Amino acid sequence: MMNNNNNVSFYPARYSLNYSNVVAVGSTNPDDSRTAPFFWSATSGSNYGTHINVVAPGNYIYGLSHTSNTDSTSFWGGTSQATPLVAGIASLLFAQNPSLTPSQVRTILQNTAVDEVGNSSEDTPGFDQYMGYGRVNAFEALQLATLNTAEIDSTIGQEFVLLNPIKNDELLLNCKGNYEGDYQLKLYAMDGKLLFSRTTKIIRGDTIIPFNFPSGNYIFSLQSDLYTKNFKVNKL
Repeated sequence: MMNNNNNVSFYPARYSLNYSNVVAVGSTNPDDSRTAPFFWSATSGSNYGTHINVVAPGNYIYGLSHTSNTDSTSFWGGTSQATPLVAGIASLLFAQNPSLTPSQVRTILQNTAVDEVGNSSEDTPGFDQYMGYGRVNAFEALQLATLNTAEIDSTIGQEFVLLNPIKNDELLLNCKGNYEGDYQLKLYAMDGKLLFSRTTKIIRGDTIIPFNFPSGNYIFSLQSDLYTKNFKVNKL
């Protein structure tokens, strides 16, 4: 994510919005709070934004010195320290289950991440721009990876997928087609205020819903007799 304590995007992390094989990683302190600042600069901090996926420990990370292969007393901090930790977990997942796709690995990392462990003002329920889906949990991720591919798809698969964050005043909702029908759609502000309610027929594929609301976070709800789902969505 980078270490400038702002929401300026850096690459390749930003590609996570468009490619499911990219994982954008932020950094946390030993107490699970977002690192801001790192120990080496009062103005530093783990960058944030709508493209972040997960966070991992990245401050005061010990390792071998670049001048010695036996001296392990050196340490550093940055999202460059957090990212190898997530890459290591991803490697363990592939080793545990070589049939996994990169997209499945990312989804496992996200779905098993620990939520609401950081500062309550930043680490809000569900996805947020500071912690993504939460702090990675290697044990839970490996437990999920022991399932076979069909079981994993059943566990992590979503009947409905939203393109998040929302762009161009359009909410794009994709349906796998197992629960087509008429849905009551509702949008709430984060304080619980109902912003709209309408009935829409949803079929397999993409449904585009006009979203003429200001930038910010919202709760989007869809409900039918067969299926109910709530999403936290972000408008850029």
